Amino acid sequence: LIVVSDGSCDAHCDLNDLGGSIRKIRADLGIPIDFPAGISIYPRSADLATLARGLYWAVGRIRYSLVDPPPTDDPAARAARDGWLLYLKTAYYGSEPPDIYEYARANDQFPHESTVDQFFTESQFESYRMLGLHAITRLGAGFTGRSLDDLVRHAGQPPAAPRP
Repeated sequence: LIVVSDGSCDAHCDLNDLGGSIRKIRADLGIPIDFPAGISIYPRSADLATLARGLYWAVGRIRYSLVDPPPTDDPAARAARDGWLLYLKTAYYGSEPPDIYEYARANDQFPHESTVDQFFTESQFESYRMLGLHAITRLGAGFTGRSLDDLVRHAGQPPAAPRP
């Protein structure tokens, strides 16, 4: 399991850093990464129905088996060679706790403010910290498993509706 936390300035959720990384990994190492359930991370400007189904994460499958196949062509052996990528991304959907909501209302670039100024105010730092805690709490909601594989299965459930 590889966990990637993307805090880049990406107000339109173009996912440029993720896309660029996947492209380089495939070009340099020949290893494709796909997202079987899709990616349901949306920009703040999306319509309310879309925001209501937004997530702060996506689960990718790292296809190591395509460059290092198992000795047999057994699908289970092939799947066992593959890995998982848990991609975490800052997003704001309007359903966050009141202090995050208030900060977001006063700062329309949140949570994609420029990272040029690394000296965050106390309010700014606390809002990002709480957004991260809120996102991880949402990810763990209802999780009763005991292993990383269980967590990946829990996080990788497809959203109620596909990304437009």
